[in-house]
Amino acid sequence: MKTLKVVHLPFYEDNLYQTELMDALGKLEVETLPGGGGGTFFRSALKRWNADILHFHWLHPYMVRPSAPKTVALSLSLIAQILVLKARGIKIVWTAHNIQSHESPFPTLERRLQRHFLRHCDAVIAHCECAKTEVARSFHLPSRKVHVVPHGNYVASYPNTISHEQARAKLNLPQEALVFAFVGQIRPYKGVLDLIKAFHQIAEEVDEASKPFLLIAGKPSGEGTVEQIQQAIGNNSHIRFAPGFVPDEELQTYMNAADAVVFPYRDILTSGAVLLAMSFGRACIAPRRGCIGETLDDKGGFLYDPDDKDGLLKSLRSALNKSSDLNAMGYHNFECVQKWSWESVAKQTLEVYRRALKK
Repeated sequence: MKTLKVVHLPFYEDNLYQTELMDALGKLEVETLPGGGGGTFFRSALKRWNADILHFHWLHPYMVRPSAPKTVALSLSLIAQILVLKARGIKIVWTAHNIQSHESPFPTLERRLQRHFLRHCDAVIAHCECAKTEVARSFHLPSRKVHVVPHGNYVASYPNTISHEQARAKLNLPQEALVFAFVGQIRPYKGVLDLIKAFHQIAEEVDEASKPFLLIAGKPSGEGTVEQIQQAIGNNSHIRFAPGFVPDEELQTYMNAADAVVFPYRDILTSGAVLLAMSFGRACIAPRRGCIGETLDDKGGFLYDPDDKDGLLKSLRSALNKSSDLNAMGYHNFECVQKWSWESVAKQTLEVYRRALKK
Protein backbone atom coordinates (compact mmCIF):
# COMPACT_ATOMS: atom_id res chain seq x y z
CA MET A 1 0.00 0.00 0.00
CA LYS A 2 1.31 3.44 -0.95
CA THR A 3 2.44 5.55 2.01
CA LEU A 4 0.17 8.54 2.50
CA LYS A 5 2.09 11.81 2.35
CA VAL A 6 0.64 14.85 4.13
CA VAL A 7 2.11 18.36 4.34
CA HIS A 8 1.10 20.51 7.34
CA LEU A 9 0.86 24.26 6.73
CA PRO A 10 1.90 26.51 8.25
CA PHE A 11 4.22 24.50 10.49
CA TYR A 12 5.60 25.94 13.72
CA GLU A 13 8.12 23.65 15.40
CA ASP A 14 7.36 25.12 18.82
CA ASN A 15 3.65 24.31 18.47
CA LEU A 16 3.18 21.06 20.36
CA TYR A 17 -0.24 20.43 18.86
CA GLN A 18 1.36 20.04 15.46
CA THR A 19 4.43 18.09 16.54
CA GLU A 20 2.40 15.66 18.68
CA LEU A 21 -0.12 15.09 15.89
CA MET A 22 2.54 14.63 13.22
CA ASP A 23 4.55 12.23 15.40
CA ALA A 24 1.42 10.18 16.12
CA LEU A 25 0.49 10.10 12.43
CA GLY A 26 4.01 8.93 11.64
CA LYS A 27 3.43 5.87 13.84
CA LEU A 28 0.47 5.05 11.61
CA GLU A 29 2.81 5.09 8.60
CA VAL A 30 1.68 8.49 7.38
CA GLU A 31 4.58 10.52 6.06
CA THR A 32 4.20 14.05 7.44
CA LEU A 33 6.16 17.03 6.17
CA PRO A 34 6.43 20.59 7.52
CA GLY A 35 5.19 23.08 4.96
CA GLY A 36 7.04 26.17 6.17
CA GLY A 37 6.01 28.98 8.44
CA GLY A 38 3.38 30.70 6.33
CA GLY A 39 5.29 31.91 3.29
CA THR A 40 4.93 30.81 -0.30
CA PHE A 41 4.37 27.07 -0.75
CA PHE A 42 2.94 26.70 -4.25
CA ARG A 43 6.16 25.80 -6.07
CA SER A 44 7.10 23.20 -3.43
CA ALA A 45 3.62 21.70 -3.53
CA LEU A 46 3.71 21.58 -7.31
CA LYS A 47 7.21 20.25 -7.89
CA ARG A 48 8.87 18.95 -4.73
CA TRP A 49 6.56 17.55 -2.06
CA ASN A 50 4.57 15.06 -4.17
CA ALA A 51 1.94 15.20 -1.41
CA ASP A 52 -1.42 13.48 -1.34
CA ILE A 53 -2.89 16.04 1.06
CA LEU A 54 -2.16 19.60 2.13
CA HIS A 55 -3.40 19.99 5.71
CA PHE A 56 -3.86 23.65 6.61
CA HIS A 57 -4.07 24.64 10.26
CA TRP A 58 -4.23 28.43 10.08
CA LEU A 59 -5.24 30.35 6.99
CA HIS A 60 -4.46 33.95 7.89
CA PRO A 61 -0.71 33.75 7.07
CA TYR A 62 -1.73 32.99 3.48
CA MET A 63 -4.67 35.39 3.29
CA VAL A 64 -4.41 38.43 5.56
CA ARG A 65 -2.26 41.50 5.09
CA PRO A 66 -2.37 45.00 6.70
CA SER A 67 -4.47 46.47 3.87
CA ALA A 68 -7.78 45.24 2.51
CA PRO A 69 -6.69 45.29 -1.18
CA LYS A 70 -3.59 43.21 -0.40
CA THR A 71 -5.71 40.81 1.66
CA VAL A 72 -8.09 40.31 -1.26
CA ALA A 73 -5.24 39.88 -3.76
CA LEU A 74 -3.36 37.41 -1.59
CA SER A 75 -6.49 35.39 -0.83
CA LEU A 76 -7.52 35.15 -4.48
CA SER A 77 -3.99 34.06 -5.35
CA LEU A 78 -4.20 31.33 -2.70
CA ILE A 79 -7.52 30.09 -4.05
CA ALA A 80 -6.15 30.02 -7.59
CA GLN A 81 -3.15 28.00 -6.40
CA ILE A 82 -5.42 25.57 -4.57
CA LEU A 83 -7.47 25.03 -7.74
CA VAL A 84 -4.31 24.19 -9.70
CA LEU A 85 -3.14 21.75 -7.01
CA LYS A 86 -6.55 20.09 -6.81
CA ALA A 87 -6.46 19.62 -10.58
CA ARG A 88 -3.26 17.64 -9.97
CA GLY A 89 -5.14 15.36 -7.56
CA ILE A 90 -3.97 16.91 -4.28
CA LYS A 91 -6.62 17.00 -1.55
CA ILE A 92 -7.11 19.92 0.83
CA VAL A 93 -7.92 19.62 4.56
CA TRP A 94 -8.34 22.44 7.07
CA THR A 95 -8.45 22.24 10.87
CA ALA A 96 -10.61 24.98 12.35
CA HIS A 97 -8.59 26.07 15.37
CA ASN A 98 -10.59 29.29 15.26
CA ILE A 99 -13.20 30.88 13.02
CA GLN A 100 -10.85 33.68 11.98
CA SER A 101 -7.54 35.09 13.11
CA HIS A 102 -7.57 36.75 16.51
CA GLU A 103 -7.40 40.55 16.32
CA SER A 104 -8.21 40.37 12.61
CA PRO A 105 -7.96 43.80 10.91
CA PHE A 106 -10.79 42.87 8.51
CA PRO A 107 -12.97 40.25 10.22
CA THR A 108 -15.91 40.42 7.80
CA LEU A 109 -13.70 40.43 4.72
CA GLU A 110 -11.52 37.64 6.09
CA ARG A 111 -14.53 35.45 6.77
CA ARG A 112 -15.93 36.00 3.26
CA LEU A 113 -12.60 35.11 1.69
CA GLN A 114 -12.25 32.05 3.91
CA ARG A 115 -15.70 30.96 2.79
CA HIS A 116 -14.49 30.96 -0.82
CA PHE A 117 -11.37 29.00 0.14
CA LEU A 118 -13.36 26.41 2.08
CA ARG A 119 -15.58 25.67 -0.91
CA HIS A 120 -12.54 23.92 -2.35
CA CYS A 121 -11.58 21.99 0.79
CA ASP A 122 -12.20 18.26 0.70
CA ALA A 123 -12.60 18.02 4.47
CA VAL A 124 -12.69 20.28 7.51
CA ILE A 125 -11.76 19.20 11.04
CA ALA A 126 -13.36 20.72 14.14
CA HIS A 127 -12.43 19.80 17.71
CA CYS A 128 -15.95 19.36 19.10
CA GLU A 129 -19.61 19.26 18.11
CA CYS A 130 -20.11 22.91 19.05
CA ALA A 131 -17.20 23.94 16.81
CA LYS A 132 -18.55 21.78 13.98
CA THR A 133 -21.89 23.57 14.17
CA GLU A 134 -20.25 27.00 14.34
CA VAL A 135 -17.88 26.30 11.43
CA ALA A 136 -20.65 24.91 9.23
CA ARG A 137 -22.89 27.90 10.02
CA SER A 138 -20.19 30.57 9.62
CA PHE A 139 -18.92 29.29 6.28
CA HIS A 140 -22.14 27.86 4.82
CA LEU A 141 -20.70 24.33 4.71
CA PRO A 142 -22.70 21.09 4.65
CA SER A 143 -22.29 19.37 8.00
CA ARG A 144 -21.07 16.19 6.27
CA LYS A 145 -17.95 18.08 5.20
CA VAL A 146 -16.98 18.93 8.80
CA HIS A 147 -15.55 16.10 10.91
CA VAL A 148 -15.09 16.13 14.69
CA VAL A 149 -11.64 15.10 15.87
CA PRO A 150 -10.84 16.05 19.48
CA HIS A 151 -7.78 18.02 20.54
CA GLY A 152 -5.11 15.82 22.09
CA ASN A 153 -3.86 16.10 25.66
CA TYR A 154 -0.45 17.22 26.93
CA VAL A 155 0.00 14.71 29.75
CA ALA A 156 3.41 13.54 28.52
CA SER A 157 4.36 16.63 26.53
CA TYR A 158 6.03 18.80 29.19
CA PRO A 159 8.31 18.12 32.16
CA ASN A 160 6.26 17.60 35.31
CA THR A 161 8.54 16.64 38.17
CA ILE A 162 8.32 19.60 40.55
CA SER A 163 5.95 19.27 43.50
CA HIS A 164 3.28 21.72 44.60
CA GLU A 165 5.40 22.68 47.61
CA GLN A 166 8.56 23.14 45.55
CA ALA A 167 6.73 25.27 42.99
CA ARG A 168 5.32 27.51 45.73
CA ALA A 169 8.74 27.89 47.34
CA LYS A 170 10.35 28.71 43.98
CA LEU A 171 7.83 31.49 43.36
CA ASN A 172 7.93 32.70 46.98
CA LEU A 173 4.25 31.99 47.51
CA PRO A 174 2.71 30.97 50.86
CA GLN A 175 2.10 27.23 50.99
CA GLU A 176 -1.38 27.63 52.48
CA ALA A 177 -2.68 30.40 50.17
CA LEU A 178 -5.20 29.92 47.38
CA VAL A 179 -3.47 30.65 44.07
CA PHE A 180 -5.12 31.40 40.73
CA ALA A 181 -2.99 31.43 37.58
CA PHE A 182 -3.10 32.66 34.03
CA VAL A 183 -0.28 31.12 31.97
CA GLY A 184 0.44 31.65 28.29
CA GLN A 185 0.68 34.31 25.63
CA ILE A 186 -1.12 37.49 26.64
CA ARG A 187 -3.36 38.79 23.89
CA PRO A 188 -6.38 41.13 24.03
CA TYR A 189 -8.98 38.42 23.36
CA LYS A 190 -7.73 36.44 26.37
CA GLY A 191 -9.12 39.00 28.81
CA VAL A 192 -6.22 39.36 31.25
CA LEU A 193 -7.24 42.90 32.19
CA ASP A 194 -10.75 41.58 32.94
CA LEU A 195 -9.18 38.96 35.20
CA ILE A 196 -7.14 41.53 37.11
CA LYS A 197 -10.22 43.70 37.65
CA ALA A 198 -12.26 40.75 38.94
CA PHE A 199 -9.41 39.59 41.18
CA HIS A 200 -9.13 43.02 42.79
CA GLN A 201 -12.80 42.81 43.66
CA ILE A 202 -12.76 39.35 45.25
CA ALA A 203 -9.57 40.19 47.14
CA GLU A 204 -11.40 43.09 48.77
CA GLU A 205 -14.17 40.75 49.94
CA VAL A 206 -11.99 38.68 52.29
CA ASP A 207 -9.75 39.43 55.25
CA GLU A 208 -5.99 39.74 54.81
CA ALA A 209 -5.25 36.21 56.00
CA SER A 210 -7.64 34.71 53.44
CA LYS A 211 -6.61 36.78 50.42
CA PRO A 212 -5.78 34.65 47.38
CA PHE A 213 -2.89 35.21 45.00
CA LEU A 214 -2.94 35.62 41.23
CA LEU A 215 -0.06 34.54 38.98
CA ILE A 216 0.15 35.98 35.48
CA ALA A 217 2.96 34.50 33.40
CA GLY A 218 3.38 34.82 29.66
CA LYS A 219 4.64 36.81 26.74
CA PRO A 220 2.57 39.94 26.06
CA SER A 221 1.73 40.75 22.46
CA GLY A 222 1.58 44.31 21.25
CA GLU A 223 3.27 47.47 22.39
CA GLY A 224 2.24 48.84 25.74
CA THR A 225 0.68 45.60 27.01
CA VAL A 226 3.14 45.22 29.87
CA GLU A 227 2.52 48.79 31.01
CA GLN A 228 -1.26 48.29 30.81
CA ILE A 229 -1.08 45.20 32.98
CA GLN A 230 1.27 46.80 35.50
CA GLN A 231 -1.02 49.80 35.75
CA ALA A 232 -4.03 47.54 36.26
CA ILE A 233 -2.21 45.61 38.99
CA GLY A 234 -1.26 48.78 40.83
CA ASN A 235 0.17 48.12 44.28
CA ASN A 236 -1.62 44.80 44.83
CA SER A 237 1.12 42.59 46.25
CA HIS A 238 -1.05 39.50 45.81
CA ILE A 239 -0.76 39.70 42.02
CA ARG A 240 2.54 38.38 40.64
CA PHE A 241 3.31 39.28 37.03
CA ALA A 242 6.08 37.55 35.11
CA PRO A 243 6.09 38.97 31.55
CA GLY A 244 7.99 36.97 28.98
CA PHE A 245 7.96 33.61 27.24
CA VAL A 246 7.54 30.69 29.64
CA PRO A 247 10.07 27.96 28.69
CA ASP A 248 8.77 24.39 28.52
CA GLU A 249 10.73 23.35 31.60
CA GLU A 250 9.29 26.25 33.64
CA LEU A 251 5.67 25.66 32.75
CA GLN A 252 5.38 23.07 35.50
CA THR A 253 6.39 25.65 38.10
CA TYR A 254 3.42 27.90 37.39
CA MET A 255 0.95 25.07 36.83
CA ASN A 256 1.89 23.16 39.95
CA ALA A 257 1.93 26.29 42.10
CA ALA A 258 -1.68 27.03 41.13
CA ASP A 259 -4.86 25.68 42.68
CA ALA A 260 -6.92 26.76 39.67
CA VAL A 261 -6.03 28.03 36.21
CA VAL A 262 -8.16 30.84 34.82
CA PHE A 263 -9.16 31.40 31.19
CA PRO A 264 -10.96 34.77 31.05
CA TYR A 265 -11.39 34.57 27.29
CA ARG A 266 -13.64 37.05 25.54
CA ASP A 267 -13.84 34.88 22.44
CA ILE A 268 -12.76 31.28 21.83
CA LEU A 269 -13.60 28.33 19.59
CA THR A 270 -11.20 25.70 20.91
CA SER A 271 -8.55 25.94 23.62
CA GLY A 272 -5.44 23.83 23.87
CA ALA A 273 -4.57 25.81 27.00
CA VAL A 274 -7.53 24.32 28.87
CA LEU A 275 -6.35 20.83 27.92
CA LEU A 276 -2.88 21.79 29.11
CA ALA A 277 -4.18 22.80 32.54
CA MET A 278 -6.22 19.60 32.75
CA SER A 279 -3.11 17.62 31.79
CA PHE A 280 -1.37 19.10 34.83
CA GLY A 281 -4.33 18.15 37.00
CA ARG A 282 -5.56 21.67 37.69
CA ALA A 283 -9.10 22.89 38.31
CA CYS A 284 -10.19 25.42 35.69
CA ILE A 285 -12.25 28.61 35.49
CA ALA A 286 -13.49 29.40 31.99
CA PRO A 287 -16.43 30.67 29.92
CA ARG A 288 -18.89 28.09 28.65
CA ARG A 289 -18.06 28.93 25.06
CA GLY A 290 -16.88 26.92 22.07
CA CYS A 291 -15.28 23.57 22.85
CA ILE A 292 -14.62 24.52 26.47
CA GLY A 293 -18.17 23.52 27.42
CA GLU A 294 -17.57 20.04 25.95
CA THR A 295 -14.06 19.68 27.36
CA LEU A 296 -14.71 20.77 30.95
CA ASP A 297 -17.59 19.75 33.17
CA ASP A 298 -18.82 21.07 36.49
CA LYS A 299 -16.83 18.42 38.37
CA GLY A 300 -13.58 19.90 37.13
CA GLY A 301 -14.34 23.51 36.38
CA PHE A 302 -16.22 26.66 37.21
CA LEU A 303 -17.93 27.47 33.93
CA TYR A 304 -19.65 30.80 33.47
CA ASP A 305 -21.91 32.45 30.93
CA PRO A 306 -19.65 34.63 28.73
CA ASP A 307 -22.53 37.06 28.23
CA ASP A 308 -22.82 37.66 31.98
CA LYS A 309 -20.63 40.69 32.72
CA ASP A 310 -20.07 39.35 36.25
CA GLY A 311 -19.60 35.73 35.16
CA LEU A 312 -15.85 35.65 35.71
CA LEU A 313 -16.17 37.38 39.08
CA LYS A 314 -18.82 34.91 40.24
CA SER A 315 -16.67 31.94 39.20
CA LEU A 316 -13.60 33.29 41.03
CA ARG A 317 -15.78 33.79 44.08
CA SER A 318 -17.14 30.24 43.82
CA ALA A 319 -13.62 28.82 43.57
CA LEU A 320 -12.61 30.83 46.62
CA ASN A 321 -15.58 29.51 48.57
CA LYS A 322 -14.93 25.92 47.46
CA SER A 323 -11.15 25.97 47.80
CA SER A 324 -11.16 22.62 49.62
CA ASP A 325 -12.60 20.97 46.49
CA LEU A 326 -10.00 22.22 44.02
CA ASN A 327 -7.55 19.32 44.36
CA ALA A 328 -10.30 16.80 43.70
CA MET A 329 -11.48 18.86 40.72
CA GLY A 330 -7.99 18.89 39.30
CA TYR A 331 -7.70 15.11 39.70
CA HIS A 332 -11.03 14.71 37.92
CA ASN A 333 -9.72 16.80 35.00
CA PHE A 334 -6.54 14.72 34.85
CA GLU A 335 -8.60 11.55 34.63
CA CYS A 336 -10.91 13.02 31.97
CA VAL A 337 -8.11 14.23 29.72
CA GLN A 338 -6.58 10.76 29.41
CA LYS A 339 -9.12 9.76 26.76
CA TRP A 340 -7.81 12.35 24.33
CA SER A 341 -4.54 10.60 23.52
CA TRP A 342 -2.60 11.57 20.43
CA GLU A 343 -2.79 7.98 19.23
CA SER A 344 -6.57 8.24 19.20
CA VAL A 345 -6.50 11.70 17.63
CA ALA A 346 -4.14 10.51 14.89
CA LYS A 347 -6.35 7.52 14.06
CA GLN A 348 -9.39 9.78 13.72
CA THR A 349 -7.40 12.27 11.62
CA LEU A 350 -6.24 9.47 9.34
CA GLU A 351 -9.87 8.46 8.82
CA VAL A 352 -10.65 12.04 7.73
CA TYR A 353 -7.74 11.87 5.28
CA ARG A 354 -9.07 8.63 3.83
CA ARG A 355 -12.51 10.12 3.34
CA ALA A 356 -11.00 13.15 1.63
CA LEU A 357 -9.06 10.93 -0.74
CA LYS A 358 -12.26 9.21 -1.86
CA LYS A 359 -13.72 12.48 -3.15
